[in-house]
Order: sequence, then C-alpha cells, then structure tokens
Amino acid sequence: VTPGAMISDGFIVGKIFTDCNRNGVQDAGEVGVPGVRIYLEDGSYVVTDSEGKYDFYGISAKTHVLKVDRTSLPVDSE
Repeated sequence: VTPGAMISDGFIVGKIFTDCNRNGVQDAGEVGVPGVRIYLEDGSYVVTDSEGKYDFYGISAKTHVLKVDRTSLPVDSE
C-alpha cells in the first residue's frame, strides 16, 4: 500500500445565506452572509467569506456537529 493512496481526512463545505422565502434552498437574489462563525464540536471554527461560504479541511472522516455563533449573525437574523 502506498501512503497517500487512501486519504483518511474528511472535509465539510457549506454556505450561510439569507433564505427570504424559507424554503431551505438558495434562490436567485438570496445572498450569502459574510462574517459568520461556524464551530465544530472541538471548539475550532471558521468564518464565512464574502459569499457566505465556509470549509473545514483535514478533519477526521466521521460525523460532526456544527454550531452557528448567533452573535456573529446580522441583526434581525433567525
């Protein structure tokens, strides 16, 4: 077996956006939300970019729990 042939690391990618019609899908005109902190269960976190995108790379390939830091959401967000 050659090292690196099978990668055991996992990754999570996602996007925080304003869901105006609350259908759970980003529709035309629903913009991403920058500056939102997303935490993993171990306390590590990332901040969404200018388009609301975030990613965790090099994490263990298992089930993870993510939490949005509500204090980093825009005022009047749900």
